[in-house]
Amino acid sequence: MLLLLLITHVSVSLAVQCDLTKVAIIGGSYTVSDGGNVGSKVEYQCPKGKYPYPKYTRECQYNGFWTDQKAKTICKDVRCPRPVTFEDGDYEPRQPFYKVGDTLYFECYSGFTMKGPQNRTCQENAKWTGETTICDDNNGYCPNPGIPIGASKSGSSYKMENKVSYNCQQGLVMFGSKERECLEDKSWSGTEPSCRQWYTYDTPKEVAKTFSSSMLENVDTTNLEDRSDRSVRILKDGLMNIFIVLDTSKSVGQNRFDEAKSASILFIEKMSNYDIKPRYCIISYASKAISVVSLRDPDSNNADAVMEHLEEFQYDRHEDKQGTNTRAALHAIYEHLIEQELAYEREGKKEDFMKIHNVILLMTDGKFNMGGDPREEMKLIKRFLDVGIRKDNPREEYLDVYVFGLGSDIDQPEINDLASKKEKEVHTFHLQNVEKMKEFFELMIIEDDVFDTCGLSKYHSVELDPKKKATVMFPWIVKITITHNGIQYCKGTILSQYFILTAAHCFDLDDKTQKKKKK
Repeated sequence: MLLLLLITHVSVSLAVQCDLTKVAIIGGSYTVSDGGNVGSKVEYQCPKGKYPYPKYTRECQYNGFWTDQKAKTICKDVRCPRPVTFEDGDYEPRQPFYKVGDTLYFECYSGFTMKGPQNRTCQENAKWTGETTICDDNNGYCPNPGIPIGASKSGSSYKMENKVSYNCQQGLVMFGSKERECLEDKSWSGTEPSCRQWYTYDTPKEVAKTFSSSMLENVDTTNLEDRSDRSVRILKDGLMNIFIVLDTSKSVGQNRFDEAKSASILFIEKMSNYDIKPRYCIISYASKAISVVSLRDPDSNNADAVMEHLEEFQYDRHEDKQGTNTRAALHAIYEHLIEQELAYEREGKKEDFMKIHNVILLMTDGKFNMGGDPREEMKLIKRFLDVGIRKDNPREEYLDVYVFGLGSDIDQPEINDLASKKEKEVHTFHLQNVEKMKEFFELMIIEDDVFDTCGLSKYHSVELDPKKKATVMFPWIVKITITHNGIQYCKGTILSQYFILTAAHCFDLDDKTQKKKKK
C-alpha cells in the first residue's frame, strides 16, 4: 500500500505544469521550453538598448509556480555604470544614471597627461566605448593603473611592490583583478578590473578583438609580452595542449549542445590554419565528466581526427544531465596532465613537459551545483604546473584559462575567479548565447596579425562576388604592377611582412631599386 501511494505521488508531481499566462513581459517577447512542464524555462528578449527586469529567465518548479512568479517582467532601459571617482582630472556631465548614447567627456588637471580616450559613449550592452581614461603625472615607478568606471580604488603610491585594490559600486559585478601589485618590470600584476551591470554582455566583436591569436611565426614568449591584443601564445614548432570543456547539463539542451560542438569544431579548424600542431583534450560534463578526446590518444594532435571525434559525440552520452559538475571537468584535466607528465618522465623528458603551454577553454551556461567548488580544482592544476606559485618565477605564460559564460544564468564571480589574470589581457567573457560564441570564432582571426604565416584561406566564403573571391580564397597572392612596353604584370606570393616571391623575368637589369609599401 505504501509503495502504491509513493508511485501515485511521483506521477502527480511529474504531471504538474506551470501556468503559461503568468510569464508575460511588458515591451518584449519570450520563449518557453518543454511546454511549461516542471523544469521548463522561460527566456525573455527585449529590443536593443533594453533588458528584462527583474531577470532574464524563469523556471517551472515542482509546486506548479514559476520562480519569482509574483514579480512582473518588464523591458527596462539599459544603463551604463556611472563614475564613482576620477583622479587628477574632471568629467562631465555628472548624472545619476547614463543611458545608451550618453557620452562622458574627460579632462586632466595641469601637469597630468591623459592616457586613453577623451570621451566615452554608453553602448547597448551596458559597456562604455574605449579603454579606461587615466590622468598620470608619470612620477610613479609604475604608471597610474587608473580607476575603471563604476569602481573605487584604494592606494595611490605606485612604487615597486606597492599594491592597489578596487571595489565596485553596489549592484555591479567585478571582472578582472580586485588587487594589483607594481612589479619590477614596471607593469601591474593581474588584469585591469571592470565593473559591470548584471545584464552586461560582451559582443562577439569585442571578444574577438581581445582573444584574437597572434599566430606570429618564429617568435618567443618574451616578444609576445608586449602585445596587448594577443590571446593565445602560439609558438611555431612549440609544445601546446588545448583543453576544450563543454557544458552538457540539462539546461543546455540538445540544440545548444550541437551549437557548442559546432563552435568548438570551428575553433579547431581555425587553429589548424597555423603552423602548429597542439594536442587536444575535449571534455564534456554534466553530473560527471566524459573525455571525448584524451591527450594520450595517438591522434590528439590531428585536427581532422579530433573534429571527427567531437562530431560523433552525442548529447545523450550523459545519462544524468541534472548536475553541473564543473569541478569534475577540471579534475579530468588535472588527471590528463598527471598522465602526460608520467609519459614524459618515462621517456626522460620531464623538463619538456614543464615547457608545454596549456590553454583551457571552459564554456558554461550556468553555475556549478554539485561536486564542490571548481576554484579549488583550479588551484591544484596551477600548483601541479608550478604556475603563480613562486614570485621569482611565476611561469604565468604556461597556462591560459579562458572562461566563456553563455546565457543569463551565469555566476559571474565564479567565472571571473576561474579565469587567468594577466596584464593587458582579458580571459573572462560573458556572451549572450552559444550562437554568439560561434560568431566570435568566425571573427577570431585578424589578418593584420598573421602576416608571417603562410596565408589563411577563407575557403568557406563561397558566396562572395566572383571579383572578390580570389583575394579571399588565396590571400597570399599579391599583384605587382611593373610596366614594360605598356604592359603591366606580374604576380607574387607573400612570404613574410618584408618579402614577396616573384619571377626574375618581371624585372629588367636597368630597373631602379625602389622601396614599395603595400597593405
